[in-house]
Amino acid sequence: MIKFDQEKLIWKLRNESFEYLIGLKDKDVYHIAFLPIDKVGSINVEEQGKQYMFLPVEAEVNINHEGLMITHGTRQNHCKASMRAKYISHSINKIDNGEELIIVQLDEQSGLEIQLHYVLFNNSPALKRFVKVRNTSTKDINVTQLGSFKLQGFPMMSDTDLAEEVILHTFESSWSWEGNCRSYTMNQLGLHSTDARHAWHVENTSSWSCQEYSPFFVLEEKSANTFWAVQIEHSASWRFELGGSGMDGDNWLYMQGGLGNFVHANWSKKLSPQESFESIPVSMTVSDVSKDHVLNQMRKHQNNVLINRAKPDTSYPVVFNEWLTTKGDVREETVLSHIESLENTGVDIYVLDCGWFSNYGTSDGSESWWVTPGDYEPHPVRFPNGLDSIVDKIHSKGMTPGIWLEIEVAGELSKAYTELEHLLMKRGEYYIEDNMRRFFYFGNPETRKRATEVFERMINYGFRYFKIDYNVDCAPGCSNSGDSLGQGLVEHVRGYYQWIDELRANHPEIIIENCSSGGMRLEYGMLSHTDLGSITDQEDWKDIGTVAFGLSHIIHPSQMGTWVNGRSDHDEQKINFSLVNAMFGRMHLSGDIESFEPWQIELYKEGVDFYKSYRHILDDPIVYYHKEEVKHSMYQGWNVLEMVDTDEEITILCSWRYESDINKENILLHHIDENKSYSVTNFPSKEKLILTGKQIIENGFNVELNSNYEASIWKFEKSKIQ
Repeated sequence: MIKFDQEKLIWKLRNESFEYLIGLKDKDVYHIAFLPIDKVGSINVEEQGKQYMFLPVEAEVNINHEGLMITHGTRQNHCKASMRAKYISHSINKIDNGEELIIVQLDEQSGLEIQLHYVLFNNSPALKRFVKVRNTSTKDINVTQLGSFKLQGFPMMSDTDLAEEVILHTFESSWSWEGNCRSYTMNQLGLHSTDARHAWHVENTSSWSCQEYSPFFVLEEKSANTFWAVQIEHSASWRFELGGSGMDGDNWLYMQGGLGNFVHANWSKKLSPQESFESIPVSMTVSDVSKDHVLNQMRKHQNNVLINRAKPDTSYPVVFNEWLTTKGDVREETVLSHIESLENTGVDIYVLDCGWFSNYGTSDGSESWWVTPGDYEPHPVRFPNGLDSIVDKIHSKGMTPGIWLEIEVAGELSKAYTELEHLLMKRGEYYIEDNMRRFFYFGNPETRKRATEVFERMINYGFRYFKIDYNVDCAPGCSNSGDSLGQGLVEHVRGYYQWIDELRANHPEIIIENCSSGGMRLEYGMLSHTDLGSITDQEDWKDIGTVAFGLSHIIHPSQMGTWVNGRSDHDEQKINFSLVNAMFGRMHLSGDIESFEPWQIELYKEGVDFYKSYRHILDDPIVYYHKEEVKHSMYQGWNVLEMVDTDEEITILCSWRYESDINKENILLHHIDENKSYSVTNFPSKEKLILTGKQIIENGFNVELNSNYEASIWKFEKSKIQ
């Protein structure tokens, strides 16, 4: 529900979870609050506005390299254009699945129109925000910063000094170590209650959007037990900033975000007269229940609004990817060996990873998958009978064929590297290169057409699953758009999204996996255009679990493609641990399956069977974290995660014991019905129990792991017979 109070001059955006309040005073549009429903009454609107020297704008927009007002250091705050902008009009529009508020402002001095967009969905507890700018003048306007949102006035419900009262929860990322959960007080970030001219900020300038941080942040106000979650959705440059009041009042903070700006990301956009440009989308939600609750609200938003699953992916098929066996040496004989071993294991999809297009057995570099991508013709030495034959053989074993491509790059030994130079990214007269590769520019329609032709050739072979990788970085962008380097990257990414959407619309039978050296583009710019993602390149069976556990806070489980890296030299405990790592997300088996003993293959089969017995709950699960002791590379303690389906019929409890003196953890489960009985089963022990809901509620549930580096998963299912 969106309403404008004509008497109080306040816009109210309200659903079952929150209320977002925006004020209008002397034609200034200003931010009031974004609060849980039952906390809105705690805000005195007039007092809230008095603590600022300037009314807080809803988004920061800078133009023509203008200086900022009363700002210093890293703060990108008080942009003149957004502060000068005055209210012109607004509209509240019915849209599919909700309503949209558009507030139109005009900076008369420059002629820049700033449209503030707010989308409230019928089936989501989150709000979508973005900003659209239009040049109404007769002169060019150079936009050098374009924010998508700004929230202001933290702490909102407490007079406590913000230094320890406000906590920022982040999700740090690096190659093979994605999803590292970290929390910081404002004191630790160097933000203080007075004269805080500093800002803590993340400016992703890379085409790897998750190179240092995932673009997902949670701000907590401790005494009010309130949590704000913000998700920036862009697969290139983006900015998040948490700043202090400076000289503009005492004891308050703001947070804002959007596109990377000129100062840090080399982004600017020249707007010709009457030209428009839209910022990147941001989703946000708030809860006064718990951090788990606000994360579950964002998961529901991801599921109901952002994720667009192809029909073949709605059953969450189990994948076997052969990379961890061949490391680029894939050949006809390796594929035949694998699929023979995988027959009757329950694997649904077999994926040929990189190297299928390279020479083999030479010493001139042409056998390297790294320097040869771009042409994507199967190599006759590797596949003497062609890919058609391989596709038929995979089908004969009951599996769907999948294949790897890195469609955005051309290796230096490919023909595309020199023959398709007119489609490649440039900086001025120079081609952009990274580690012996060049980059295709998807802002060019001809590039998109050529990429479609490559994929349709693969589709004609019979492949229906595509792992699209991206292993290099063109940061900070290219000059192909005729604008700044950062804007060139924006146009590339938006062209890439368009290409994927058109490919999927024309071929609804295919599944697309988003991979970028694992998780380097694992965010909801890319994940809203693909079916699922590869969460990491991590290969160590111990560390895969902590990466998956961390990422499960911010990525929907139905999109978390997670390695099961069992090896022929692993004992039963290690293989079981590896299987549990992937059993609360998307199961991607790998490992040297061709060398497995029969008992090891049987373990894979048992794990797949158990996973398939409940995988349907990935549709829209509720997730809780009972133990979060084990961080990346720090193997002390337990991790325990609970996942409940929305009908509350099935609960999954995953537990990992790393290095600990504790053998048993008592877990208090959620959503247990005391009037029902539960059938309780376990992997890997195959233990079976019948428990009443009353027993589980009163006694908790004991998870016992008797050895270090042991893992298990329990399924609690309401019994049909009472």
